[in-house]
Amino acid sequence: MPRINECSEAEVNRYFIAYFATWDTLQNNRSNLERRKLAADATNDELNEIEIKLLWIASEHAKLKQRRTAFLNGLAAITPPSDALVQQVKALTAQAEKLTNNAVGAQNAIRLTTAALEQFNAIQG
Repeated sequence: MPRINECSEAEVNRYFIAYFATWDTLQNNRSNLERRKLAADATNDELNEIEIKLLWIASEHAKLKQRRTAFLNGLAAITPPSDALVQQVKALTAQAEKLTNNAVGAQNAIRLTTAALEQFNAIQG
């Protein structure tokens, strides 16, 4: 697995497209969950679950930032993402932007967040 100075410009570009798409997916889903917390029909159990998931997303955001910083400083290697993987990550971001503010939307936010992180872990685990 190459470090940043061993990657081609195209590989670095694909890395950052995948990184920011993953970042955006987490951010969009955090926003969806924050909105769901304010919904009149949210149950106490759902609100508790949302709080746990929001903490998890915040933790994963911090990990992503740390991994990017390590890569930029030449301290971490990546598996350069393929064009297909970059498109999959971008598709998750598009799906996250379309979620509805209901219990199903909140569960889908968690599912999309998990999928985005799994895909990014294939690049930089």
